[in-house]
Amino acid sequence: MIRLVGLLRRALGDPVSLSLRAWAAALPLVMIDAFSIDFLVLPNAQIDASMAQAAIAAMGYAIGGLWLVLARPLLRLVKQPWLLALAAWGAVGATWGGAVAWWSRSVSSDASVVESMGIGATLLATAAMSVVFACFIAIVLHAHRQAQVASVEALEAASRYRRASEHMSAVQMNARLGFRAWIDEVLQPTIDALRRDVDVRGPRAAPRVDEVREQVVRAASRRLHPRTVALGPHVALGSVLEAYGFADHLEVKLSGEMPTEVTACLARCLDVLLSKHRAGPVHVRLHQDLGHVRLHVTGVPDSVVAAGPEVLARVQNLDGTVEMADGGLDICMPLRGHERVEVDQAQVVRYQDIDVYVWVAGALALLTGIVLALLGGSVLSVVLGGLAVIVGAIVVRILPVWWIVDRTDPVRIGAGVVSVALAAGGISGLVTFVWAVTADDLSRAEGVIVFWLANAVVAAVVIVVVVLIRAQVRSWEARVDYAEQMSAAALLRARSAIGEVDRFREDVASSLHSHVQARLIVAASRLEDPRGGDVCCAQRALLAIQDEDISHLRGLVDGGVNPPHSLSALADAFADIDVLMDLDDGFAGQEGGAVVEVVHEAIVNAVRHGGASQVRVEVTSQEGDWLVTVADDGSGPAEPVHSGLGLSLVDAASRGRWALTGDDCVGALLSVRVRK
Repeated sequence: MIRLVGLLRRALGDPVSLSLRAWAAALPLVMIDAFSIDFLVLPNAQIDASMAQAAIAAMGYAIGGLWLVLARPLLRLVKQPWLLALAAWGAVGATWGGAVAWWSRSVSSDASVVESMGIGATLLATAAMSVVFACFIAIVLHAHRQAQVASVEALEAASRYRRASEHMSAVQMNARLGFRAWIDEVLQPTIDALRRDVDVRGPRAAPRVDEVREQVVRAASRRLHPRTVALGPHVALGSVLEAYGFADHLEVKLSGEMPTEVTACLARCLDVLLSKHRAGPVHVRLHQDLGHVRLHVTGVPDSVVAAGPEVLARVQNLDGTVEMADGGLDICMPLRGHERVEVDQAQVVRYQDIDVYVWVAGALALLTGIVLALLGGSVLSVVLGGLAVIVGAIVVRILPVWWIVDRTDPVRIGAGVVSVALAAGGISGLVTFVWAVTADDLSRAEGVIVFWLANAVVAAVVIVVVVLIRAQVRSWEARVDYAEQMSAAALLRARSAIGEVDRFREDVASSLHSHVQARLIVAASRLEDPRGGDVCCAQRALLAIQDEDISHLRGLVDGGVNPPHSLSALADAFADIDVLMDLDDGFAGQEGGAVVEVVHEAIVNAVRHGGASQVRVEVTSQEGDWLVTVADDGSGPAEPVHSGLGLSLVDAASRGRWALTGDDCVGALLSVRVRK
């Protein structure tokens, strides 16, 4: 009942409840009601008089439609629009009831329903019946409109996702071709030149090695390593800007956390835009606004936006928008979950869990109560009449009345017609019995039979209308479900295409960070060793990049296996550095995770800042955490410790549960707790 009341409020609050369609749909019900009321009230009703009364009611109803015209503009201005809709429909009913009363008093010389009931009761009855009809029709029209909106939105989303998938397929091909060109034209020649420079200059080539390492880091940052995204939008966007030389051109104003998916999307869009940018200053502003986050990029020309369909594909995939505004590009993203784009179920009216008998019982109970009350029945007769309708309407659930809409089998249609007749006759019989028992003076037998027949006709009309509505709503829901399935399938393809691009770029970034950068750090540290530069060690590290890492990167371009991301693979990445592993039995063999990231950053800092030649890594299990300790034989941590990007990543992975110490026996000791 609460669900039905909420449905009525939403339906009556929709402007469609006061539309021409609603008015036209209620007209046949008004004429049937005006025709049958004589047979319900008068013992000797005449068919011709009832037909004339139905025509007068239709004329009065047409005039009463002006109340709907006047109320419609006000519907969106009032706080409780459904109350306005009820009042407007009540006025319509009173108008056509007044027309019937006028005609009955001025034209008819015989006994009429108006004389029998009184003018006031007649107007009250017609107003109440109009409200019942309005509620019935408003729910149906509201369902139709919401189903149309839902299906259109789902189909538009499916089209948008298909475009995104097509764009990302092209982006994937361009990304692979572009990275292969970077390997062949930039990385390979740079490493070759660096090896020759080390041969000629020896330890004096250390600054050049470190310069190349910075270039590799910037190239990896452009591909947005997932570790950077995890630290939030400021670090993610800042790393992209820094890779292009705009480190100080970022302004971030957020009042809360931003989903990682949105952060990654905005950072990758910024990378695409800046990769096409050739000259001029660029400023990036990120701010939150009423459930949305906006990224505004100034200094990027329109030609850059046109050259980057990946931006549109990524943003639309998360239901965002892209437009040119205030001399730059404005990306607006909703701050909500993006596991799957859902149609708002609170707005799309679903009826499959509301049985037909509930609709029939509700409509007939209201109409029966109105009729019995106007016939002068007591409160007991009205209550018992309503209960009789509810009990009788349960029969509708037992009988296959919905077979009347089965167009494939004439036998089932016939059985459905018989079921409707039986259900209507049974409901009318119960109501007639209640009225006959509770009435003060019983009418003659002919009057009772006429009352039963008239009630049966009304009940049959209501049952048929409800069954037709049920079938129509099911077809609308099937259309919405089909559109949503198409949207979900297109979304899956788009996300798969985007995921392939992202995985490729993340694999590239991981290889550049974890392997190429690691070997360059070893080469630079060996050349800068205060005890004397070790040129041979530096050359071995550079040769490993040339022989192993570059070939592996080419394999990634060709769709090869992903780079290994485990502690054992990490130890092999640092050429000429003894990495000793002591791993818990429960951790040995695990791939990826925060522990690997923590160990990687610890070794990088030990070699780069401490000049370590040996690192000991221990991973043990302690109370739901992994306790990671990394000790080295380097020069130890500086005082005070400056937290750069590496330690920021360690801090994020451990939630602040880390400590960096040093003493005479150990160069540096990093202890970190990482949740399992």
